[in-house]
Order: sequence, then C-alpha cells, then structure tokens
Amino acid sequence: MAAKDGRKCMYLSDVRKHIEAAVTRELPNNIPYPAKRSLVQDFQETWEAHTMECFNRVQANFKKVLGELIRERFERFHHLRGIVGPTVMEQIALCALETEGRVKTILEYESALPFTQNTYYLGDRRVKQLSVYKQARAHSKRLAAEKGHLVSLEDQDEEDKMWRIGEDELSGKKAEFSFSAPRPPKMLSAKEQESLKNALAELIKLGYPVSEDDLGKLNKTDEFEEEMEVMAEVRAYFEVSYKRIIDYVPLAIDRHLLYALTSVLQGVLIEKLGLGSAQADARCTAYIAEDPHVVAERSELLGKRAKLEAVQKALFNFGL
Repeated sequence: MAAKDGRKCMYLSDVRKHIEAAVTRELPNNIPYPAKRSLVQDFQETWEAHTMECFNRVQANFKKVLGELIRERFERFHHLRGIVGPTVMEQIALCALETEGRVKTILEYESALPFTQNTYYLGDRRVKQLSVYKQARAHSKRLAAEKGHLVSLEDQDEEDKMWRIGEDELSGKKAEFSFSAPRPPKMLSAKEQESLKNALAELIKLGYPVSEDDLGKLNKTDEFEEEMEVMAEVRAYFEVSYKRIIDYVPLAIDRHLLYALTSVLQGVLIEKLGLGSAQADARCTAYIAEDPHVVAERSELLGKRAKLEAVQKALFNFGL
C-alpha cells in the first residue's frame, strides 16, 4: 500500500492479504515461504540504486581529487602532465569497471535466497520485534476499550496511517518500504515507571531475567498473531541483511577502486613513460622541459635582475 509521499507501507490487513495470496497447498498454520521471501525482496528492491549512487559518487570525487593533484603538481611540465593525466584516468576507469562487478556480485548474494549463519542475532531480533508489535497492538486494543467500542481493522489502519505520515513529515525521514505499527504507547508516569521497575526486580529475584522489552510477550494471542510473526521475521532478517551490505559495499569500493589504483599505477606509469627503455634519459629530459615561453620569460627577468643588482652595486661604490 502506497502512502501519500509514495512510500510503500504495509498494515496488518495488507500482510494478511499478502499471505493469503501466497497460499497453495500448505497445511493450516503454515505460512508459505514465498510470502516471506517476496517481502524480503521488497525491502531490497532499492538497494542497487542506492549502492550504485554511492559507488558513482566515490568514483567522481576520486577523479576530481586526483585531477586537481595532477594539475597542481605538473602545472609546469605540460608534456609530462599530458601523459600522466590520461594514464591515471584510464586506470581509474579500469578499476571502476572491476569494482562495479564486485559490488553487483555482493548485491546478487543478498538478492538470492535469504541466508544467514548469524542465527542467534536473527532469533533475538525476531523475538524483540514481535514483542514491539504485540505491545503496539495491545495498546490499540486498550484505546478501543477506553472508548467503549471496538475499532474496525480499516479504521485502525487509517488512524495508524495518519500517525505514521505525520511522524515521517516531522522527522524528515523517508523509507521505501516498512511495516507500519500502531502508534506507540504513551509515556509512563513516574509512579508507573517505579511500579514497573519494582515488578521487574521481583521477577529477577524469582529467577526470571526479563527486561521491559520482554513484556510484550505477555500479551494474549492476537487474531493477527500470524501476520505479526511474519512481520517480525522479515524485519529481523532486514537487520541481519542490511548490516552486511553497509559494510561489504564500502569495503569492495575501498579495496578494488581506491587501493587497487595505488597497487598498479606505478608500474603502468613506468611503462607509459618509457622509463625502462634505452632512451630513458632523453625521455626524462623532455618530460621535465619547461614551456619555451616560460623559459624565455625567466631569462628576461633574470637579465633585468642582474642589471638592477649591477646598478645598485655601482651606486654603493660611489657612496650614494
């Protein structure tokens, strides 16, 4: 479901429809795996665009910095700059081509079948996220009970949409895909916070090491329990998957573009400049030869300086 700003948000009713559309011949209480996989693919669909944007920006800045350095260091030596500049840019292009392939391979790993051996973190995030959804759901039910009537799923979704859109507009954040949970519970008063701390302390004394985040598990089974479990599992895998991508993409760019250039550039420049040939001395002399106009101007200025120094010396001898 698309929000007003173009984001794709899913609510409980949307998740239910999504699961039902994926059902084939599963037994009851078995969530179809394709339903989960398609949700994973949904949150990954913009990763390639963001990744290539990152890569292109690094490449552009890399070219800009090196181009400025070449112009600054070889400004006086036009012949040398005419060889070094194009050679460096050519090597950047070759390294960028290799890097792009590596980055796309990383994206292919993530877009294949969902996989992780970090099962502890996946399970931990799933439990905590499910607790968050259950707490939010229980809060919506309490609000309905306080109003003295039941809120329909459509009304609840509309209420949540207004809260979610308003929150994003205030924060300035945009997300291409997310599960939308009902608005968060109100802040506890000081007295309620003290009661909560005491209750948790007593449970710990009895041998139940629980935290405030675990309290959502105490809520009764909800009619949308299955939907929330799917949401929690997909969200947990998102936490695992995005942590890989934000590390491996920069590492690939760093290794195969930035550092790769430094490892090949010296050898390529020696070959392009012909420094290993028999005419290396003559080539080097030509490379560092200055522009004739610059040489002539320097000679003229040196001649004027010599004349002024001679006049100054003559005046000094006459005691003036």
